Amino acid sequence: MIEAKDIYKSYDTVEVLKGISLKIEAGEVVSITGDSGAGKSTLLHALSSLDQPNSGEIVFEGKSLTRLTNNQLAKFRNKEVGFVFQNHQLLPELTAIENVCLPAWIGKTSKADAKKKGIELLKYLGLDRRVNHRPNQMSGGEQQRVAVARALINAPKVVFADEPMGNLDSKNADLLFDYFLQLRAEFNTSFVIVTHNRALATKTDRNIALKDGKVA
Repeated sequence: MIEAKDIYKSYDTVEVLKGISLKIEAGEVVSITGDSGAGKSTLLHALSSLDQPNSGEIVFEGKSLTRLTNNQLAKFRNKEVGFVFQNHQLLPELTAIENVCLPAWIGKTSKADAKKKGIELLKYLGLDRRVNHRPNQMSGGEQQRVAVARALINAPKVVFADEPMGNLDSKNADLLFDYFLQLRAEFNTSFVIVTHNRALATKTDRNIALKDGKVA
């Protein structure tokens, strides 16, 4: 489904990714691990089109992402992929359902249809009592599940998660990972997860270990 072909990425004079090639299959749960500075987040950003490599190619279902315009990339990110970040990145002034529906509204889904699906996702993730709560009225684990629901609202084929368990205790980290596995089984969604948690990484279908900008 996703293929990286000989990806290089530098920031100024610092070379971060040094010729990475790999494939992510449909419905696969993949972890990316490595020491700080190994290039984990940079690789995730390149695979998801959040950042462009200096050279090489990212191919998604046969389409080269490195050849798309900025507008085409924005539409791709809205429709085909979802994102979950370590610090949730929920808008504090919006309720849970409003945060979840935001990508759908941007994608021109009707408010009624987006809300219906958003509520279904929140219920699926055990948040039916938090639909109208704002982020400051929820625990860290609940906020992260809202972020997962937001990532899923447009039925993406793959969800990219950058240290999604980083701010969670072990119980909530395990719970969130279990949700990822359930969602994969339910929707055949692929998950690409950057994590320092090697115990959780061993539970994924495949672990990609990076060292000094290369696949170790």
